[in-house]
Amino acid sequence: MINSPGRVVTVVVALIVVVSVSPASRLLSQGRSDVVSACETALQKQTFEDATTAGLNPTAMPVSFDWRKAVTTRRNGKLIVAGTEDYRPAVDVPAFPVHYECVASPAGKVESITYTAVAGSGAPSAKTPVVLVRDAQVVHACQTKVWDKVADKAMGQGLTAGGADVELEFRDASLTPAPSRTTTEVAGRGRIRLSEDYEWQPIAFTCRYDEKKKEATRGSYTVDRTSAPPALSSDKARALEACHAAVEGEVLRDAQSRGYQRLSRVQIDLKPGAAFKEVGPDLEVKGRGEFKLDERHNQPTPLTFTCVYDARGGAVRSAAFEPGQGAWTASGEVATGKTSTLICESTRDLQRVCPAQIKGNVKIIRQRSSIPCEAYKNWIWSSSGITVWGGCQAEFEFETR
Repeated sequence: MINSPGRVVTVVVALIVVVSVSPASRLLSQGRSDVVSACETALQKQTFEDATTAGLNPTAMPVSFDWRKAVTTRRNGKLIVAGTEDYRPAVDVPAFPVHYECVASPAGKVESITYTAVAGSGAPSAKTPVVLVRDAQVVHACQTKVWDKVADKAMGQGLTAGGADVELEFRDASLTPAPSRTTTEVAGRGRIRLSEDYEWQPIAFTCRYDEKKKEATRGSYTVDRTSAPPALSSDKARALEACHAAVEGEVLRDAQSRGYQRLSRVQIDLKPGAAFKEVGPDLEVKGRGEFKLDERHNQPTPLTFTCVYDARGGAVRSAAFEPGQGAWTASGEVATGKTSTLICESTRDLQRVCPAQIKGNVKIIRQRSSIPCEAYKNWIWSSSGITVWGGCQAEFEFETR
């Protein structure tokens, strides 16, 4: 702004900056340019043909393509379009990254296209992408068999199989065809956990794959003890140990209240697995097990328990157990063996014998007549059945042979 006598003159200076743009940079600024589009088409075509030849039954677009991630440069007079995209030519395997490189003439004609599988670190894989997909399909089939083993172990520890999980690595898996070519032996590594409450543990697995049926016929695993963390974290392990001791005490107290004086005969087997839930500052522990009130009993009684553990104080706040529903008799008692019931009725003048395979512990659980049924007065039992007379009518419960 210039002041002069009588007027004010405003001068606007326009600054024009001329930026030199290289041909490659102009190509990038054009967005989805002809050469990038040509490279995309070539990559889709090449990956589709390779997957088809390998028998992978690919989708229409085996590899993704985002032109915004493509990097275009010049090399020896050629245009080079390169990038990393997700590769998934088969729907039954997860996508994994591949690095591609497209070489085109200055006119935009594609001269070559290559792509290589890369690890998460960016290092190239020793296996081709189609081979990795094939390996992933076989390992995925093996994962089902390994999961069966893990689920069996989880259930054996008193856990629900639905919480078990398995992850197997396919990149470094070894696949060795049998001489007959009908089966393939698979070996590799992965990790498992018995439930969401448990820690992941590294494993080595083996598997046999049937090439004709396209399914795994067997699988097994071993936990890598040299590098595996404990299956349970230290705080949960302490809580479970304390709760087991508390629940065992509750079972013994209940047995004593039922009249069992020889508590040394009581057998308690609590499963080593449990479910954990944080309840404020406490840890709620739920598990399973079984017990026998007497070693002479043939059938153990299943139980479930709930325990509240004070993690800060390191002590059990409360513990309780419930016998399994299958262990209750019709009279509401806990069964120590197989039980059954029958209804046996007589009139005042007629005696009736009701056959049954009776082991013992016979008792009336429901009176059905106005005349009271009294043992030896109007009913008796033997190993072959129950006999009633004098109008005794009742429902009896007994242990079966």
